[in-house]
Amino acid sequence: MLFQNHECTKVTSIRKLIQIKNFAKTIYIDKSIVNYIIEIVDATRNPGKYKIQAENIIEFGASLWAFIYLATGAKATPCSMAEAEEITTDSMIEKIVNAIRVP
Repeated sequence: MLFQNHECTKVTSIRKLIQIKNFAKTIYIDKSIVNYIIEIVDATRNPGKYKIQAENIIEFGASLWAFIYLATGAKATPCSMAEAEEITTDSMIEKIVNAIRVP
């Protein structure tokens, strides 16, 4: 069995995940990133269009849900990374201001 001896360790709370999810909804995602995600999903549905040899390997490509979750993940990843490193908006502004020489 694949997961028989695997133990999971809680790394955050459901409350914190909901906060990150709600904050991620407010983050702008550039059109170039949206197009990139669309191409990734499309490549799973139409591998020949991207010169990917996948006949008899991919039976069904990714769905619209794949796009939605990839886009959400693209927006949430920086949030969760900053959270894990305990980086706040104020601490980031302070780092930026301290890095710039005052005229």
